[in-house]
Amino acid sequence: MKQLATENVDQFHVRLRTQAALCSFTDVDREILAQLIEGVNSSKLRKKALRDRLTLTQFLSEARNEELTEAQTREIERTDQACAINNKTKNVKVHKQPAPTTFKTKQGHSG
Repeated sequence: MKQLATENVDQFHVRLRTQAALCSFTDVDREILAQLIEGVNSSKLRKKALRDRLTLTQFLSEARNEELTEAQTREIERTDQACAINNKTKNVKVHKQPAPTTFKTKQGHSG
């Protein structure tokens, strides 16, 4: 099974656990971890799990941290982009037309 683009790792974990209940695995957590590693969308997380030989609990903790970090990063970048756009519109110079000048004639009348 693969993680859906619309689900977080916890949702994927629940989906795998539901499927595992239909099987007769001797070590359910080991099988779920193997499926998580194989099916997770994050290659960074997959590499870390394989390199560091994470347990299921460690994998889920790392996955939650990564998802939270990604969400926070997106929010910061979105806010920075909005601020940059806002600052750009503030820096646009508005050219005002000069007020018309009045000329006085020799008789002192304005016209």
